[in-house]
Amino acid sequence: MVTKTNKAPVAADDLADDLLWGVPAIAAYIGQETRAVHYLIAKGVLPVRRLGHRTLVASKQELRAALAGGERETNDQGGEL
Repeated sequence: MVTKTNKAPVAADDLADDLLWGVPAIAAYIGQETRAVHYLIAKGVLPVRRLGHRTLVASKQELRAALAGGERETNDQGGEL
C-alpha cells in the first residue's frame, strides 16, 4: 500500500546539520549548562531521543519549537497571566 504525504523529502545534509549529538552540544546550542539540560530532559521539556543507553540526539528545529512554546506572559510581579 502506498500513501502520499505532503512533506518534502529531507536531504541528508539538511538532517545532519539539524541534529545535535550529546548533552554538551545541546547545552551549547540553547545556552545552558549541562546540568540544566539534564534537568530539562528529565522533566520532559526538551525533545530528545536516546540512542542506546547513553547517547542523546536532539533536533535543532524541535528544540526551537519546544523552547518557544515554553515562553509565557507574566505580570509585573513575575506571576503568570
